[in-house]
Amino acid sequence: MAILLPVLLFLLASCAGEVAPASGGISELRRMMDTIAAGGDAHLDSINPDEPLVDGLRREEPGYPYSLGRALERRGLPEAARRVYLQELDRGVVPWNGYSADRLAAIAAQRQQWLAAEGYASRGVEMLPTYADLWFRLGDALYRQEQYSILQDATQRFPLDEVDHFARYSPQSVQAERYLWQAVAAWELGGDVEQAFIRAFTAVPAGEIHTRLYLYLFYRSGALAQFSPWIRDLLEAVYRIANGEHSEGLRLLRRIDPERMAELVGENPSLVATMRGAHRAVDGPAEQWIRAVASYGPPAGDPGMTRLLAEIAEQRGRRAEAMELLAAAGEFTPWVQAAIRDSRDLTESVDFLLARNVSEADLILAVDRLLPVMIRDRRWQEIEELYQRIPLDFVPLRAHLGVVTALAGQEGFLPAMDLETRLAPALEQDGLTYFRVVAHRLAGTALELPGEARVDPPRDQWPPALQHAAALLQAGLVEESRSMAMAAAVDPEAAEGALGFARVAHQLGYQSVALDVGRRAINRGALTPTAEDIPLLYPRPFAVEIESAATDYRVAPAVLYGLIREESHFNPRARSHVGATGLSQIMPATAEDLQRRLRWPAVDLESVSENTRMGAFYLDYLAGQLPDSLVIQLGAYNAGLGRGRNWMASFGDLPPALQIEALPFIETRWYLRRIVVSSGWYQYQLDGSDPAEANPTLR
Repeated sequence: MAILLPVLLFLLASCAGEVAPASGGISELRRMMDTIAAGGDAHLDSINPDEPLVDGLRREEPGYPYSLGRALERRGLPEAARRVYLQELDRGVVPWNGYSADRLAAIAAQRQQWLAAEGYASRGVEMLPTYADLWFRLGDALYRQEQYSILQDATQRFPLDEVDHFARYSPQSVQAERYLWQAVAAWELGGDVEQAFIRAFTAVPAGEIHTRLYLYLFYRSGALAQFSPWIRDLLEAVYRIANGEHSEGLRLLRRIDPERMAELVGENPSLVATMRGAHRAVDGPAEQWIRAVASYGPPAGDPGMTRLLAEIAEQRGRRAEAMELLAAAGEFTPWVQAAIRDSRDLTESVDFLLARNVSEADLILAVDRLLPVMIRDRRWQEIEELYQRIPLDFVPLRAHLGVVTALAGQEGFLPAMDLETRLAPALEQDGLTYFRVVAHRLAGTALELPGEARVDPPRDQWPPALQHAAALLQAGLVEESRSMAMAAAVDPEAAEGALGFARVAHQLGYQSVALDVGRRAINRGALTPTAEDIPLLYPRPFAVEIESAATDYRVAPAVLYGLIREESHFNPRARSHVGATGLSQIMPATAEDLQRRLRWPAVDLESVSENTRMGAFYLDYLAGQLPDSLVIQLGAYNAGLGRGRNWMASFGDLPPALQIEALPFIETRWYLRRIVVSSGWYQYQLDGSDPAEANPTLR
């Protein structure tokens, strides 16, 4: 009640056309929006979204009315939301008037008021011509009204090459829908039907629109018979592949002349993606046909057919042929992946790649995947020779191999070396990288971060998608906001704005969202982390629950914090693709076993307390099964106890940092590296210890 009292006072004032005075420097309007952002939306039932309220919100923050509208929708009050959006459409500013037009069109579409949806979307694209959602809603409304002539004209105006921010609909999905609309319009208006359908079925990979288009023709008597036989085969083949009938789809494609198919591939490279989607169904005749298509030559610079042929060769056990194809086409990333699957010798692979001037990224991939075999085999001198081969300007790779060889030297596996020179590339990396942490530990020097405060750009200078994401977060639409901000943060140029968004999320209490977006912003934008970024990137929500569980089950609190950060990013509702759930990402089968061991009558994996205690108990259990190696215990937490026992027998005698580098699974290796860094910075926050020297994972 104490939280809502200022809001209720504001509402009374707003009814009289006045805005409640600020209290403590924060207006009641801003307090109201912060309450909504925190999930407190029950008071929205009493709001009258009249002009004084909406105008007052707009003066506070241009995006606040839109946030209020989205919050009202979330509360199940679309008519109240519609009134807010209507005021924004007439009196708001770009981009909020355009976003409001989109929501008005969406509400109209939900009510199947397609003419109204068309009108709102038409106004919206004038305000935000690069917003993909509005173009989708406009096209959909025209399609539903069977306004094919107007639809055909509208699809020609879609600025698909300029769309740079989106919410629900990606530019790719709008493009696919556009091809569908154009094909249907051509059919209904008597245009070049064959060409329109060929384009729709070849310009984008097999998917849901092809099912809709094929059935559109199928249920119109005699429609398919009007196409040329080879076009009928093409349409049905893509339809079959889209529905998982790969063998039948390939059988139909084989009926198309290879030269004609090569022309289609040349004009629409996405067609190869459709063929690749079915390549596991390739038999002898299908492979011969694909080779015939490739013999007519894919366009210069298009590696699609070569990749397809290489995948078929590997699938059929001809690995050497697959690698020759990839190398000849200059496709070195898949070549490295094939070399890894074939367990190629690392030294020979690196020599092969260096001779062809490959990118450092491909070389890093090769070393990171193949080096563990050499470590497990104790081929220390070969690793040293490999280090000497790496060009001086490949700094990250020299940092990796420099740390590994220094660790080997420390254990006496290699002769003594100049540590200062050997560790220099790693010591010069930023403070959140694993190899810098280990390098400082080896060098015996303190790990510090720059202390300068970062100045974030003001919100109105963020990319539009991030402004939109912030408005959604303010409306309490947390997951939708997270998805949009994460997509925007992929762009390196959006990094500073994304970090600003992360700070807003952190301030509002959404520390999992802040961590997700902040980490991506720093990584993608190559931003140098500062000391003030540590609480955002290594947050401590649920501190009492986590530290209590750690104490009860003899786990270092910093390690448990680090494990939870890497497992779930502190999202209690996190769920992996294999079903692991909650903060500690407990598998249901593991939960049943732990429930029995803990003698709990029931378990709720989304409960912060229960999930955290299960994670701590399981880590303590693994310590009993795999004593004296926290690294392998954590690896077993990620990959299973059976694998942990094998690793203990294979390389449990190595020091912790070399155990990490010996792990055969790249996902587990990266997982352990991240936990090392995380646990170090959590230890720093808990007691001020140096993240490298006092790192609890490497003890």
